[in-house]
Amino acid sequence: MKENNIIEEKEKEVTCEEKKEENKENLLDNYMFNKNKLLGKGSFGSIYIGTNKKTGEEVAIKVEQASDEISQLKIEYKAYKILEGGYGFPKVYDFYEDKRKNVLIMEMLGPSLEKLFNQRKKNLVY
Repeated sequence: MKENNIIEEKEKEVTCEEKKEENKENLLDNYMFNKNKLLGKGSFGSIYIGTNKKTGEEVAIKVEQASDEISQLKIEYKAYKILEGGYGFPKVYDFYEDKRKNVLIMEMLGPSLEKLFNQRKKNLVY
């Protein structure tokens, strides 16, 4: 009897994992981005301008190559979820990871600090 319960629990876990995988695929179907619309590049990935296909809202899509090491984007995602709602922090919509890449989809804010710095002739104080 106890063995049957363990087997049923394992089957439920597998079904849950399958549904998570299914939802991840649907997540990427909800957004699109053009690799030519690069916003910036950092030490661990690139940021693109993307679009939510359902709402038409412009979003920022960060992409990093997956590796065996800890995902910087996953850490960033968790930090933003904690800080969400605070002034100046973007809303985070989704995080996706697979064997090849990790993707963070978030609210598009304004220009980058680097762009503002260059526009204001390397002076952010006015």
